[in-house]
Amino acid sequence: MSVWVLDAPTHWRPLHTWTFIQPVISVFPVPDAPGILCVTLGQLEIREARVLCCSSLSQVALCEGEFRTVVGLSSGRVVSSSYSADMPSIEVYTLSHDGRLQASRSLVSPTEHVHNLAPVEGQTDALIGTTNGGHLFIWNVRTGHLLRRVTLGDSFTDAACLHGYSLCGVLFVLLQHTSLLSLGQEDEQKGRAPFSLVAINPLNGVVALATRLCLPKDCVERLVEVDVQDSRVIGVFQSGSVCIWQLGSHHGQQGEWLPDLGCQLAHWGAQGTLLTAHISGDVFLYRHRPVYCKPL
Repeated sequence: MSVWVLDAPTHWRPLHTWTFIQPVISVFPVPDAPGILCVTLGQLEIREARVLCCSSLSQVALCEGEFRTVVGLSSGRVVSSSYSADMPSIEVYTLSHDGRLQASRSLVSPTEHVHNLAPVEGQTDALIGTTNGGHLFIWNVRTGHLLRRVTLGDSFTDAACLHGYSLCGVLFVLLQHTSLLSLGQEDEQKGRAPFSLVAINPLNGVVALATRLCLPKDCVERLVEVDVQDSRVIGVFQSGSVCIWQLGSHHGQQGEWLPDLGCQLAHWGAQGTLLTAHISGDVFLYRHRPVYCKPL
Protein backbone atom coordinates (compact mmCIF):
# COMPACT_ATOMS: atom_id res chain seq x y z
CA MET A 1 0.00 0.00 0.00
CA SER A 2 1.44 3.37 -1.06
CA VAL A 3 1.06 6.91 0.29
CA TRP A 4 1.64 10.09 -1.76
CA VAL A 5 2.23 13.68 -0.61
CA LEU A 6 1.36 16.89 -2.42
CA ASP A 7 4.59 18.77 -3.24
CA ALA A 8 2.98 21.43 -5.45
CA PRO A 9 -0.61 22.31 -6.44
CA THR A 10 -0.50 19.76 -9.28
CA HIS A 11 2.34 17.41 -8.30
CA TRP A 12 2.10 14.33 -6.10
CA ARG A 13 5.19 12.47 -4.89
CA PRO A 14 5.28 8.86 -3.60
CA LEU A 15 6.15 8.99 0.10
CA HIS A 16 6.22 5.38 1.26
CA THR A 17 5.00 1.87 0.45
CA TRP A 18 4.00 -0.71 3.04
CA THR A 19 4.13 -4.38 2.03
CA PHE A 20 1.92 -7.01 3.67
CA ILE A 21 1.85 -10.80 3.49
CA GLN A 22 -1.94 -10.95 3.19
CA PRO A 23 -4.08 -9.10 0.60
CA VAL A 24 -5.49 -5.69 1.51
CA ILE A 25 -9.28 -5.71 1.99
CA SER A 26 -9.85 -2.07 2.99
CA VAL A 27 -8.05 1.12 4.02
CA PHE A 28 -9.61 4.02 5.90
CA PRO A 29 -8.40 7.09 7.85
CA VAL A 30 -8.95 6.99 11.60
CA PRO A 31 -11.24 9.96 12.49
CA ASP A 32 -9.68 12.80 14.53
CA ALA A 33 -6.22 11.21 14.14
CA PRO A 34 -4.32 13.13 11.41
CA GLY A 35 -1.97 10.96 9.38
CA ILE A 36 -3.23 7.69 10.92
CA LEU A 37 -4.68 4.97 8.68
CA CYS A 38 -6.15 1.56 9.41
CA VAL A 39 -5.73 -1.28 6.92
CA THR A 40 -7.59 -4.60 7.08
CA LEU A 41 -5.95 -7.74 5.68
CA GLY A 42 -7.17 -11.19 4.71
CA GLN A 43 -8.64 -13.28 1.92
CA LEU A 44 -12.46 -13.38 1.90
CA GLU A 45 -12.65 -12.46 5.59
CA ILE A 46 -10.70 -9.93 7.62
CA ARG A 47 -7.91 -11.73 9.50
CA GLU A 48 -5.89 -8.77 10.75
CA ALA A 49 -6.07 -5.00 11.22
CA ARG A 50 -2.96 -2.83 11.28
CA VAL A 51 -2.47 0.87 12.04
CA LEU A 52 -0.20 2.92 9.76
CA CYS A 53 1.38 6.25 10.77
CA CYS A 54 2.18 8.51 7.82
CA SER A 55 4.47 10.81 9.83
CA SER A 56 6.80 8.11 11.17
CA LEU A 57 6.06 5.65 8.32
CA SER A 58 5.55 2.96 10.96
CA GLN A 59 2.95 0.22 11.32
CA VAL A 60 1.49 -1.50 14.37
CA ALA A 61 -0.61 -4.66 14.58
CA LEU A 62 -3.98 -3.75 16.11
CA CYS A 63 -5.86 -7.07 16.23
CA GLU A 64 -5.79 -10.57 14.75
CA GLY A 65 -8.52 -13.18 14.40
CA GLU A 66 -11.66 -13.55 12.28
CA PHE A 67 -13.55 -10.29 11.90
CA ARG A 68 -16.81 -9.41 10.21
CA THR A 69 -16.02 -5.71 10.03
CA VAL A 70 -13.57 -3.05 11.24
CA VAL A 71 -14.53 0.66 11.16
CA GLY A 72 -13.19 4.00 12.35
CA LEU A 73 -14.83 6.03 15.11
CA SER A 74 -14.35 9.59 16.33
CA SER A 75 -11.62 10.59 18.79
CA GLY A 76 -9.01 8.30 17.25
CA ARG A 77 -10.87 5.02 17.82
CA VAL A 78 -11.29 1.82 15.81
CA VAL A 79 -14.06 -0.75 16.37
CA SER A 80 -14.07 -4.43 15.34
CA SER A 81 -16.74 -7.13 15.28
CA SER A 82 -15.38 -10.68 15.45
CA TYR A 83 -16.63 -14.08 14.30
CA SER A 84 -15.13 -16.14 17.08
CA ALA A 85 -17.12 -17.01 20.19
CA ASP A 86 -14.03 -17.24 22.41
CA MET A 87 -13.14 -13.53 22.13
CA PRO A 88 -15.11 -10.30 22.65
CA SER A 89 -17.57 -9.81 19.81
CA ILE A 90 -17.35 -6.00 19.72
CA GLU A 91 -14.06 -4.35 20.71
CA VAL A 92 -13.17 -0.62 20.77
CA TYR A 93 -9.49 0.39 20.43
CA THR A 94 -8.29 3.89 21.34
CA LEU A 95 -5.13 5.02 19.54
CA SER A 96 -2.43 7.50 20.50
CA HIS A 97 -1.35 10.37 18.24
CA ASP A 98 1.33 8.14 16.68
CA GLY A 99 -1.07 5.24 16.06
CA ARG A 100 -0.16 3.01 18.98
CA LEU A 101 -2.77 1.21 21.04
CA GLN A 102 -3.60 3.27 24.11
CA ALA A 103 -6.61 1.43 25.51
CA SER A 104 -9.27 -1.10 24.56
CA ARG A 105 -12.79 -1.84 25.77
CA SER A 106 -15.25 -4.65 25.08
CA LEU A 107 -18.83 -3.61 24.39
CA VAL A 108 -21.78 -5.59 25.75
CA SER A 109 -22.36 -8.19 23.04
CA PRO A 110 -25.84 -9.03 21.72
CA THR A 111 -26.90 -12.63 21.25
CA GLU A 112 -26.83 -12.19 17.46
CA HIS A 113 -23.77 -11.81 15.23
CA VAL A 114 -23.24 -8.18 14.20
CA HIS A 115 -22.21 -8.01 10.55
CA ASN A 116 -21.97 -4.23 10.07
CA LEU A 117 -20.98 -1.31 12.29
CA ALA A 118 -21.26 2.44 11.68
CA PRO A 119 -20.63 5.69 13.58
CA VAL A 120 -23.37 8.18 14.41
CA GLU A 121 -22.78 11.72 13.25
CA GLY A 122 -23.64 14.19 16.01
CA GLN A 123 -23.12 11.63 18.81
CA THR A 124 -19.40 10.93 19.18
CA ASP A 125 -19.84 8.07 21.67
CA ALA A 126 -22.66 6.31 19.80
CA LEU A 127 -22.21 3.21 17.65
CA ILE A 128 -24.79 1.29 15.63
CA GLY A 129 -24.68 -2.22 14.19
CA THR A 130 -26.96 -4.46 12.12
CA THR A 131 -27.53 -8.21 11.90
CA ASN A 132 -28.81 -10.50 9.16
CA GLY A 133 -32.11 -10.79 10.99
CA GLY A 134 -33.17 -7.18 10.49
CA HIS A 135 -32.16 -5.90 13.91
CA LEU A 136 -30.19 -2.78 14.75
CA PHE A 137 -28.23 -2.28 17.98
CA ILE A 138 -27.19 0.99 19.63
CA TRP A 139 -24.17 1.22 21.97
CA ASN A 140 -22.50 3.83 24.10
CA VAL A 141 -18.83 3.13 23.37
CA ARG A 142 -17.59 5.22 26.30
CA THR A 143 -19.40 3.07 28.87
CA GLY A 144 -19.63 -0.10 26.78
CA HIS A 145 -23.37 -0.39 27.40
CA LEU A 146 -25.82 -1.80 24.85
CA LEU A 147 -28.55 0.84 24.88
CA ARG A 148 -31.24 -0.65 22.65
CA ARG A 149 -32.15 -3.43 20.25
CA VAL A 150 -34.35 -2.14 17.42
CA THR A 151 -36.44 -4.33 15.11
CA LEU A 152 -36.28 -2.72 11.68
CA GLY A 153 -39.12 -4.76 10.17
CA ASP A 154 -39.65 -7.27 7.38
CA SER A 155 -38.59 -4.80 4.67
CA PHE A 156 -35.11 -4.52 6.17
CA THR A 157 -34.05 -8.11 6.90
CA ASP A 158 -31.24 -7.74 4.32
CA ALA A 159 -30.21 -4.23 5.43
CA ALA A 160 -26.66 -3.25 6.42
CA CYS A 161 -26.06 0.03 8.26
CA LEU A 162 -23.73 2.44 6.45
CA HIS A 163 -23.97 5.60 8.56
CA GLY A 164 -25.96 7.16 11.38
CA TYR A 165 -27.10 10.75 11.98
CA SER A 166 -28.43 12.22 15.22
CA LEU A 167 -30.78 15.16 14.72
CA CYS A 168 -33.16 16.69 17.29
CA GLY A 169 -33.29 13.49 19.31
CA VAL A 170 -34.02 11.30 16.28
CA LEU A 171 -31.58 8.70 15.00
CA PHE A 172 -31.45 8.55 11.19
CA VAL A 173 -29.76 5.46 9.75
CA LEU A 174 -28.68 4.97 6.15
CA LEU A 175 -29.19 1.31 5.19
CA GLN A 176 -28.02 -0.64 2.16
CA HIS A 177 -30.20 -3.49 0.89
CA THR A 178 -27.51 -6.09 0.29
CA SER A 179 -29.79 -8.45 -1.65
CA LEU A 180 -30.41 -5.73 -4.24
CA LEU A 181 -26.91 -5.61 -5.72
CA SER A 182 -28.45 -5.71 -9.19
CA LEU A 183 -31.78 -4.15 -10.09
CA GLY A 184 -33.86 -4.82 -13.16
CA GLN A 185 -36.78 -2.82 -14.51
CA GLU A 186 -39.28 -5.13 -12.83
CA ASP A 187 -37.73 -4.46 -9.43
CA GLU A 188 -37.71 -0.71 -10.02
CA GLN A 189 -41.39 -0.73 -10.92
CA LYS A 190 -42.04 -2.26 -7.51
CA GLY A 191 -40.32 0.73 -5.91
CA ARG A 192 -37.23 -1.17 -4.79
CA ALA A 193 -34.10 0.88 -4.10
CA PRO A 194 -30.55 -0.02 -3.01
CA PHE A 195 -30.59 2.39 -0.03
CA SER A 196 -33.11 3.48 2.57
CA LEU A 197 -32.92 6.21 5.20
CA VAL A 198 -34.95 5.35 8.29
CA ALA A 199 -35.83 7.47 11.31
CA ILE A 200 -35.65 5.77 14.73
CA ASN A 201 -36.83 6.97 18.10
CA PRO A 202 -33.95 5.73 20.30
CA LEU A 203 -36.14 5.88 23.42
CA ASN A 204 -38.83 3.42 22.30
CA GLY A 205 -37.35 1.86 19.14
CA VAL A 206 -40.13 3.01 16.79
CA VAL A 207 -38.95 2.97 13.14
CA ALA A 208 -40.28 4.99 10.19
CA LEU A 209 -39.07 5.18 6.59
CA ALA A 210 -37.74 8.68 5.82
CA THR A 211 -36.72 8.24 2.17
CA ARG A 212 -35.24 5.84 -0.37
CA LEU A 213 -32.28 6.41 -2.66
CA CYS A 214 -33.09 5.05 -6.11
CA LEU A 215 -30.93 4.23 -9.09
CA PRO A 216 -31.00 6.41 -12.21
CA LYS A 217 -33.71 5.40 -14.66
CA ASP A 218 -31.48 3.57 -17.15
CA CYS A 219 -29.18 1.88 -14.62
CA VAL A 220 -29.59 -1.89 -14.20
CA GLU A 221 -25.96 -2.65 -13.34
CA ARG A 222 -24.45 -4.46 -10.38
CA LEU A 223 -23.41 -2.24 -7.46
CA VAL A 224 -19.93 -3.26 -6.28
CA GLU A 225 -18.62 -0.42 -4.06
CA VAL A 226 -20.20 2.14 -1.70
CA ASP A 227 -18.72 5.00 0.32
CA VAL A 228 -20.44 7.50 2.60
CA GLN A 229 -19.20 10.81 3.96
CA ASP A 230 -21.48 13.21 5.81
CA SER A 231 -24.62 13.43 3.64
CA ARG A 232 -22.90 12.26 0.43
CA VAL A 233 -23.19 8.69 -0.87
CA ILE A 234 -21.29 7.29 -3.85
CA GLY A 235 -21.82 3.95 -5.55
CA VAL A 236 -19.54 2.30 -8.11
CA PHE A 237 -21.05 -0.16 -10.57
CA GLN A 238 -19.58 -3.16 -12.38
CA SER A 239 -18.98 -1.25 -15.62
CA GLY A 240 -17.08 1.53 -13.80
CA SER A 241 -19.95 4.00 -13.89
CA VAL A 242 -20.75 5.98 -10.74
CA CYS A 243 -23.82 7.43 -9.04
CA ILE A 244 -23.73 10.11 -6.34
CA TRP A 245 -26.61 10.79 -3.96
CA GLN A 246 -26.99 13.80 -1.66
CA LEU A 247 -29.14 13.18 1.41
CA GLY A 248 -31.54 16.05 2.04
CA SER A 249 -31.37 17.28 -1.55
CA HIS A 250 -34.55 17.73 -3.56
CA HIS A 251 -33.05 15.63 -6.38
CA GLY A 252 -31.03 13.38 -4.09
CA GLN A 253 -33.38 10.39 -4.31
CA GLN A 254 -32.58 9.70 -7.95
CA GLY A 255 -28.88 10.49 -7.76
CA GLU A 256 -26.35 12.06 -10.09
CA TRP A 257 -25.39 9.54 -12.78
CA LEU A 258 -21.81 9.54 -14.13
CA PRO A 259 -21.75 6.69 -16.68
CA ASP A 260 -18.36 7.53 -18.23
CA LEU A 261 -16.11 7.82 -15.18
CA GLY A 262 -14.76 4.28 -15.69
CA CYS A 263 -13.32 3.62 -12.22
CA GLN A 264 -12.98 0.52 -10.07
CA LEU A 265 -12.96 2.32 -6.70
CA ALA A 266 -14.24 5.69 -5.50
CA HIS A 267 -13.84 7.22 -2.04
CA TRP A 268 -14.61 10.59 -0.52
CA GLY A 269 -11.76 12.77 0.70
CA ALA A 270 -11.65 15.99 2.70
CA GLN A 271 -13.65 19.07 1.73
CA GLY A 272 -15.76 17.46 -0.97
CA THR A 273 -12.92 15.83 -2.87
CA LEU A 274 -13.42 12.50 -4.61
CA LEU A 275 -10.66 9.95 -5.21
CA THR A 276 -11.08 7.39 -8.01
CA ALA A 277 -8.87 4.43 -8.92
CA HIS A 278 -8.85 2.84 -12.38
CA ILE A 279 -7.90 -0.58 -13.72
CA SER A 280 -4.96 1.04 -15.58
CA GLY A 281 -3.42 1.95 -12.21
CA ASP A 282 -4.22 5.65 -12.61
CA VAL A 283 -5.62 7.56 -9.63
CA PHE A 284 -7.61 10.77 -10.09
CA LEU A 285 -8.63 13.43 -7.59
CA TYR A 286 -11.81 15.43 -8.24
CA ARG A 287 -13.58 18.24 -6.48
CA HIS A 288 -17.23 17.30 -6.40
CA ARG A 289 -20.07 19.77 -6.63
CA PRO A 290 -23.72 18.84 -7.22
CA VAL A 291 -24.65 18.04 -10.84
CA TYR A 292 -21.07 17.75 -12.08
CA CYS A 293 -17.69 16.41 -11.10
CA LYS A 294 -14.87 18.86 -11.90
CA PRO A 295 -11.22 17.63 -12.05
CA LEU A 296 -8.74 19.56 -9.89
